Amino acid sequence: MKTTIPSQKPLLASLADRLLEAQRELDELAVQYALGKAEARDAFAGLKIALRAQYRLLKSRLAGTTWTEELAALQARFEALEKMLQRTPEKTDAPAWRAAEERLAALQELVSQRLREAPGAAEFLHEMEKLKLRMELLRLKLALKKIIVQEDVRAGIQRAVKKTSTTLKNLNQRIAR
Repeated sequence: MKTTIPSQKPLLASLADRLLEAQRELDELAVQYALGKAEARDAFAGLKIALRAQYRLLKSRLAGTTWTEELAALQARFEALEKMLQRTPEKTDAPAWRAAEERLAALQELVSQRLREAPGAAEFLHEMEKLKLRMELLRLKLALKKIIVQEDVRAGIQRAVKKTSTTLKNLNQRIAR
């Protein structure tokens, strides 16, 4: 038994090294995912800023015109949308994304139905459509990043399991001798 103990140490050290390597890979993937989420948060913040700018532009064009009743309805819907957008959705399947898209569509519908002839309404609708497309693109990018990281994690775990099982097999063979 004493003769096998010295030969087990290099195998155990090898096993520990492989487990540490697998842990480093998993940590790196976690960092990549966190960076993707931060990137999505920043992009989403940019979308909110663009939305506010477009709203302020439309509001300034409608100020002092005969569109005051429509402007009040627009204000209420915009505030509801903005309140919802305060929470940045980080999950691609989150109800927050769908709810934000629905509120955006409701705002767009209000402008297209009640403010169709108002000055600046066409530009606002065009910008809203661009905003919806950018939101969808952002959601899809986040989903793709999540899939890539999940696949990398799975592959890393499979490599670690394979290396560990090979090392354990070698260790068992040496013990059996």
